[in-house]
Amino acid sequence: TFRVTASGTITTSSAPGNDTFRVRIGTTTLTGNIAAVVVAAANASVTAQNFYLEFLVTVRTAGATGSVVGQGIVWSENATTGAFTATNVIGMTTSTVVVDTTAAKLIELTALTGAASSSVTFENASIEIVKM
Repeated sequence: TFRVTASGTITTSSAPGNDTFRVRIGTTTLTGNIAAVVVAAANASVTAQNFYLEFLVTVRTAGATGSVVGQGIVWSENATTGAFTATNVIGMTTSTVVVDTTAAKLIELTALTGAASSSVTFENASIEIVKM
């Protein structure tokens, strides 16, 4: 199991849409299978609002056709003036995705804003192995 945590700030436009946070596992950056995702509706016209997120991704089976599954949560300070329209948003992935665990892989966190003029800034982030 891997734990991915990050914190930072979000600035949005007047029509911000949804912010999408993903944990990918693959051989090169931005090409891996999406192991976990959280989609949070952003509040409009906020500047440098704090957020924190955490994902857990677990390898279910090992091998050339191994599988992983993940879940995540993202928090903001206030549902009206914070980064998101809810103070916490949970993303539950119930289906596994295939990952070749016999080869070297990248694990990466990505963020996509719902509007071109919105931005996500990661101030701190970590990826760690959780021993079970």
